[in-house]
Amino acid sequence: MIEKDFICEICGAVFKNSRAFSSHLHRKHKVNVKEYFVKYMCDGVQPTCGCGCGVETKWSSTHFRFRRFIPGHNARINDPNTSGHQWTTEDPYHLTPEQREKNAESVRKAYQGENGKKIKKKISKKILKLAESEEYRKKISEGIKRSWADPEMRAKRMAARNTPEYKEKRSKIAYRLLEEGVWGVGAYTEESHKKLSDHACQMIEEGKIGPQANHKTEWKYNPFTDKEEYMHSSWETMFLDFCIKNNIPVTKSHDIRISYVNSATGKTHQTIPDFISLEEGEKIIYETKGKFFKDNSVQNKEKLRSTIQWAEENEYNYFIIDEKPTEEYLVEFFFNNK
Repeated sequence: MIEKDFICEICGAVFKNSRAFSSHLHRKHKVNVKEYFVKYMCDGVQPTCGCGCGVETKWSSTHFRFRRFIPGHNARINDPNTSGHQWTTEDPYHLTPEQREKNAESVRKAYQGENGKKIKKKISKKILKLAESEEYRKKISEGIKRSWADPEMRAKRMAARNTPEYKEKRSKIAYRLLEEGVWGVGAYTEESHKKLSDHACQMIEEGKIGPQANHKTEWKYNPFTDKEEYMHSSWETMFLDFCIKNNIPVTKSHDIRISYVNSATGKTHQTIPDFISLEEGEKIIYETKGKFFKDNSVQNKEKLRSTIQWAEENEYNYFIIDEKPTEEYLVEFFFNNK
């Protein structure tokens, strides 16, 4: 970026950098930078995307200006089928290849050495903290869904992934991760490999994984919903089989999501009930958790407490099947919980 003085159009004061200028506008004139630029630098009109689509662009505090394009529309400037403003070398925000390389070199230097490690660690902490926000995750999820729901945008993304440039970029990243030991054989030390191996052996002995494990997953057809539903364990399969045989309409396909906070970590999670009743006029949740709810872990206690509270608040009956759902057990279970 070219260094220049910032002159206040309101009072004529001169400032050597954008930070001092922003502070002056806020303290002296009680106006933020965005409002100032729209009024005095853009003739009171909010700037729109440079591709000509007419959508208003966002303010960039980093570059101290409005962005030229909305995300994804900068590619349109070289598209002969797209009308509107074309980015030329006369554009005040245009950067020559030399300027771009100079900026890139400055960034590379900043991320080198011990100082670079501190910067990366600081950024990682901010990203992880942001990712814990339920609102942020929801916003990201909705944005991705909107993007992929647009056939034009989806086609562009898929096409971009098949370009030689994209493949070369991914290849360079892969080689760098291999060299740094993040991927590949170097990523696993003899100690970590032994730890993982011992853990796997213990899981097999306890019957949690392997051919004898109780928790076998499968897709199973549910005649009550007329579609395949995913069973997360053999207990769920046994429960659904019994319900089908005895015409007790239930389903795993529902939109109930119950949030709970793990007090040990402070993180927010979601739990999804196993089955709900499809019987008209009935609001019932069935959990086939077995040993899960006998586990005394903090997370399981919080999950159980939150689920029970949610059921009470939403007027649902909540039943836990805490033994293997054999036919004999389920006959007695449904008889006692009519």
